[in-house]
Amino acid sequence: MASKHQSQVQNDPIAPPDEYQNPAQRPWRASVIRRLPWDGLLAFFAAIACGALMIVVIKISDGDLVSNWAVSPAVYLSIISVVSNVSLHYAFSRGVDISWWNAAMKPNTKVHDLHNIWLYSTSLRSAFFAGRSFNLVALSAILLAVLPANAPLAQRASRTVTRTTTSGATVPIVAAPKLGPGMETGMMATRGSLVAFAMPSFSKVLQNHLVSAPIAVPQGCAGGACKGIINGAGLEISCTSSSRKFDKLNHESLDILGPDGTRLNQDTIVFGTEINHPIRATAFRPGEPAINMSTVFNEKGGCAGTVEIRNCTLTPATLAYHVVVTNGTVALDGAYSYRNDSVVSYFETPGAGSGQMTYYGGLVFALQGMFTSKVGLSFSGYMRTVTDGLTALRYQRQLDVTNPKWPDCIYYWQDPTEDVLATIRQIAFRMAFEANVTGVAVQEMQAERQTVEVVYQSDYLFLGLSLMLIGLSAVAVVPLMWKWWRLGREVSLSPMETARAFGAHELVPGSGSNSSASELMGEVGSREVRYGEVVYGQYGGPTVTALAFAHPTMVSEPRRGAVY
Repeated sequence: MASKHQSQVQNDPIAPPDEYQNPAQRPWRASVIRRLPWDGLLAFFAAIACGALMIVVIKISDGDLVSNWAVSPAVYLSIISVVSNVSLHYAFSRGVDISWWNAAMKPNTKVHDLHNIWLYSTSLRSAFFAGRSFNLVALSAILLAVLPANAPLAQRASRTVTRTTTSGATVPIVAAPKLGPGMETGMMATRGSLVAFAMPSFSKVLQNHLVSAPIAVPQGCAGGACKGIINGAGLEISCTSSSRKFDKLNHESLDILGPDGTRLNQDTIVFGTEINHPIRATAFRPGEPAINMSTVFNEKGGCAGTVEIRNCTLTPATLAYHVVVTNGTVALDGAYSYRNDSVVSYFETPGAGSGQMTYYGGLVFALQGMFTSKVGLSFSGYMRTVTDGLTALRYQRQLDVTNPKWPDCIYYWQDPTEDVLATIRQIAFRMAFEANVTGVAVQEMQAERQTVEVVYQSDYLFLGLSLMLIGLSAVAVVPLMWKWWRLGREVSLSPMETARAFGAHELVPGSGSNSSASELMGEVGSREVRYGEVVYGQYGGPTVTALAFAHPTMVSEPRRGAVY
């Protein structure tokens, strides 16, 4: 029975049911207002508004504090760009609908013209390779494919940077203006003129310096870093420069004195650092140096040439230091050096005899251990270099030449003076705060408070690129909706609507030729259909077999190998 029924389905001609013969007719209502694609235009203007909103976000956030934004501008820009992209895609889909039906109503329109409008709107590859068939739909499709790049561009248009603002502030500081009782640095030996040991208070100062411990102050600078000038005990530094020649390559006689007054077999100091403190029981008068320092270095290298000499005197004085106070600590301002420390006044410093405490002996004792070093160069049939102390190794460098005959002649030494003086200045400055400051009056430092703020900075180049993508896409999309007033109903590219317009057999009966897609669904949406093999013809006459939509009772499964 089943095979007999199937044979009948495949071979019996179709007789359309009577109820399909009364289509629902509707008037053609072409109108500027009635047919206005308000949803497409609304989407278009929404995209334009998104572009304007991006400008507003960028303008408002530019230079504003990060703390003022619960959500960063980049997030807002990303959301806005997504909304603009969705809006333009919607406007594009409405424009394609209108453009397709307008093209269908033009004279001389070919089927492939209509096909290309649909194809380019759904296939980016086809739009790229449209060739001579390239049209506005293809252009819009390509621009919309690139449009998502506006999101990262918009996010890049806003970034965070730091900004320094300045304001006035008063900071209380306690710093000893001069060395007094309880601020001694060492103890002299009971015999001789040597320092026996460093005082415990100075040892703490030195240890804190070696580990770069911050110098605490009772009150810091609220909300930033305060820069100002304070008066504190220190050392006025004054240096002179000179040079002397030497020659260890003139080997005519070992007894000949060189330019520096040494014989060939006697050491010429090509690098050296020396620090000393006059040991005496009498006081150092105001303005009288208490520490002497000298450095020697051969900065050009070789075994003959010139050595540079720096001689410095360090005088106890109350100095005006440039400082920075931040987070409850004080430090020397790195923008200034000892050359910028101005003398407020000199003060007298007690001397020290055997078994007595010394104000600067312990400091010099520590500095000698840190920096004393020398390098001697001599010739006794061969060139000989003798190095004493690690400081020489720290500043030793090698020339970019080779000298197989005299390998000792390829070295030179950089100037250690600035580093040594900077260390002395740092320790002296620390002593003014960390030594005994009991009874020292509080200084009110008038400071410039510098506050580092994290703010948003706008990059208008990236904003412009993002807006350009939105603008180009919008300009390409909106013409697709042009001539909407020629249409007499709401149109779409629904397969049902286009099939009805082409006279599809299963949609013609019972539906109006001017029905929109939604109206078609109301008219024939409940109708059962099936795609497959359908036999067309009259009873007893010739028949044609084709693949088509029809009522399920009239359709059979396509046969393998059958030609349709």
